[in-house]
Amino acid sequence: MYWFRMNEYMNNTHSNCGSVHLANIIMLTHGEIAHELQVSRTSITSDIQYLRNQAKESIKEYVQSTYLSSTRYVFSALDTILKHALEILQDSDG
Repeated sequence: MYWFRMNEYMNNTHSNCGSVHLANIIMLTHGEIAHELQVSRTSITSDIQYLRNQAKESIKEYVQSTYLSSTRYVFSALDTILKHALEILQDSDG
C-alpha cells in the first residue's frame, strides 16, 4: 500500500520538515502520488478507495455502538425523570 511507502518517505526526510512534506503529498493528484512513490496509479486509486471504505465502516460502527447506546441511555434517563415527575404530580393532587 502506498500509505506505508509514504511513511517511509516521511521517515527518510528531516523530522523538522516532515509535516511540510506530508502536506505537499496530500495535495498531489493520484498520478503524482504514484509517480512520487514509484507505484501504479491504479494502486493509489484502489488504496484510497480502501481507506475511504474503512473510514465509512469506522463511522458506521461508532454510530451503531457508541452513539446509539448513549442515545438509548439518555432517553431511558428522560423516561425515568418523566415517570417520577408524573408520580410527584399525582401525589400532590391526591
